[in-house]
Amino acid sequence: MELEKTLTGIEEQSQSVVVIGHKTQDGHQGEVMGVLALGDAIIPGALVAVKSLYQAGLEKVVMLSGDNQRTATAIAKQAGIGEAHWDLLPEGKIKRTHELIKTHEYVGMIGDGVNDAPAMAAATIGIAMGGVGTDTAIETADMALMQNALNQVAVAIYLGRRTVGIIRANIIFALTVKAAFLVGATELFVMRNRRVSFVLIICGIAVFDNSLCYAIFA
Repeated sequence: MELEKTLTGIEEQSQSVVVIGHKTQDGHQGEVMGVLALGDAIIPGALVAVKSLYQAGLEKVVMLSGDNQRTATAIAKQAGIGEAHWDLLPEGKIKRTHELIKTHEYVGMIGDGVNDAPAMAAATIGIAMGGVGTDTAIETADMALMQNALNQVAVAIYLGRRTVGIIRANIIFALTVKAAFLVGATELFVMRNRRVSFVLIICGIAVFDNSLCYAIFA
């Protein structure tokens, strides 16, 4: 009973337990000789990084873990993650990822290990922790962070949105300029040198069509 209490306390501190002892044999009763507590420290700044993800507009942050319930729950609490799933093998992570995609349509999976790679491939976008990630995770991911810092995910989201905004603004500006150019060229065609103006009109239409195709298909 005392041992179970000790083990429970260790697991609640987000650590895994290894019990050392010997079995009953040759008339000698088995006994526990010691307990080892193993665990990884939570990444510095994880709580701030998770908050930044919410601020970036993410609806939900979910943790998929292969650890036991107590350990996974404790880590999720420390990181400010509201939902956690534990005791997951790679196929279990894939299943949870598919369930999230059905609910939220777009799902990003962040991982660094071999067990994370299948779920990263199943997600809408896979993100690997490049600094500490395994080769399998990095090769599977759609993008890899060059630093072992979760806050870079939110930075990437902001940069992506900013880039898309600039591209759209450039397309709108280009189409406006081309339209104005066509109007001016048409007036020149009517009023002045017809041959030169006709060439300008053809060039303007070609550029306008290319910009329009890019706007539609990009």
